Amino acid sequence: MKQLSILKSLERSPGKCIKEAGCNMCANTGFRGRVALFELLVMSEDLRRLVLSGASADQIRAVALKEGIAYSAADGMLKAKTGNHYSQ
Repeated sequence: MKQLSILKSLERSPGKCIKEAGCNMCANTGFRGRVALFELLVMSEDLRRLVLSGASADQIRAVALKEGIAYSAADGMLKAKTGNHYSQ
């Protein structure tokens, strides 16, 4: 739920995102060393039961959030806002 509150906070106050201009290290593309965002749902017994019983996406999402799924949208927005969207 912490990540969901971060996402809501960032939506209210998006700030500025910087568009990388590039350099000779990346052939002026601005894409060398970017950080990828991934979302991984580890299937717990509760989630398995929900999926097999035909539960809605909202029901599955609610349980996944309670179990601490990493919400990639919140992580990505936070990285973009703080300038932590590339690796050194």
